[in-house]
Amino acid sequence: MAATFKPVLKAEKKQDGTQAVRIRVTKERVVRYYNLGIINTIEEDKYYLAHAAQTVRV
Repeated sequence: MAATFKPVLKAEKKQDGTQAVRIRVTKERVVRYYNLGIINTIEEDKYYLAHAAQTVRV
């Protein structure tokens, strides 16, 4: 069975309004989150989520 990938934002926001961008990997109904090391502001949310799905290749 193949794994699925989806870019997500960490639910908790820091005091400065930033959030961590992570990849959610689901394989055989087991979900894991991997931090990408990207911290973004609210203005960048739509940009990263739109482009992260296009750049992930496995």
